[in-house]
Amino acid sequence: MINYLTNLPNRIPEKQRMFQGDHRLVHQKLPRARVYMGIYYTIFGASMLWSANGLYKLIRGKK
Repeated sequence: MINYLTNLPNRIPEKQRMFQGDHRLVHQKLPRARVYMGIYYTIFGASMLWSANGLYKLIRGKK
């Protein structure tokens, strides 16, 4: 079991070439980045709309 762990191939150089050769931004390079960013933007947009709605209600005097 220990022999298997110590004799694994070194995949760091090929992964480094893959990441450095990619033209996209750092936070968009990972495989699931689109999913994570989509969830983040959805939550962020909903919270901004909710805050704007609360501000509108405060200005208009409604509860």
